[in-house]
Amino acid sequence: MAMVAEEHPDSTETPIEGMVEDETVRQVRAAIARLPDHFRAALVLCEYENLSYADIAKTLNASVPQVKTWIHRARRQLEGMLKSYVEGKSKGSSAK
Repeated sequence: MAMVAEEHPDSTETPIEGMVEDETVRQVRAAIARLPDHFRAALVLCEYENLSYADIAKTLNASVPQVKTWIHRARRQLEGMLKSYVEGKSKGSSAK
């Protein structure tokens, strides 16, 4: 007998929520693409490939402290690039 996954009312996405999610993904990807190459590489290997700092350092031919610095700086730059988007999004959602 096949198991059927229960649908939870909280998990259904409205078309507007889907559009907001798509736009958020687009904004984040665009911001990541604007990072300097070494920042972007370190961040992607850390966040998306789940590599350890040591493995990232080996892959990028850098030291572990340098990798940590690149990831930290990449996150700060992303925060700055996405700040106006996040602020605008929260202002728009509070206008309901």
